Amino acid sequence: MTPGRFLIACLAAVAAGCVSVGTLEMREEVDPAATRNIRGAYRNNADTRSKGEFVASPTLAEALDLPARDADWAYVWRLSDDEVLVRFVTAGATVYQRIYRRGVDLQVMPDQKLVFAITTRCGGRDSPGFACGGGTVTLFVSPTHQLVAIESGGGAGVLGVVPMAIYSRQFAIYRPVLDAPPIR
Repeated sequence: MTPGRFLIACLAAVAAGCVSVGTLEMREEVDPAATRNIRGAYRNNADTRSKGEFVASPTLAEALDLPARDADWAYVWRLSDDEVLVRFVTAGATVYQRIYRRGVDLQVMPDQKLVFAITTRCGGRDSPGFACGGGTVTLFVSPTHQLVAIESGGGAGVLGVVPMAIYSRQFAIYRPVLDAPPIR
């Protein structure tokens, strides 16, 4: 191999990466009033998911990285300007719930979209590599009253001695079931 080809091969290895952006989200709009006053129950399983190099999570619990993927419903309440409660329920029983707080793991955008921080994780497991990754999930109510989740995130690391980077932005829609019951 010539020195020039060797250099090109090394640069290609160093620049290894992947970007996956789902395009369905371009068609969805936010209903600011409905998102600001969100208090609803939604199916935990997505009705529609964007696909690219990667696929959006099949459940809202998995998108939020919460241990409730087998739950039937996801209740989402805007408790105040600074707090959102997400509760996962099966057969009337709470499986898991979490309160997100502004400035900690919640950001509220000017159009009322709710941006939840996903914990950054690092590890290597049993492979010859090491990586860290994290991201956000943006939730909002569409004008058709569906819950929209946009998962954005990525990671970087090394596989052996080859640096890698990944970025993904995927989209899922969750069908409303009914208004969430009063909080108990």
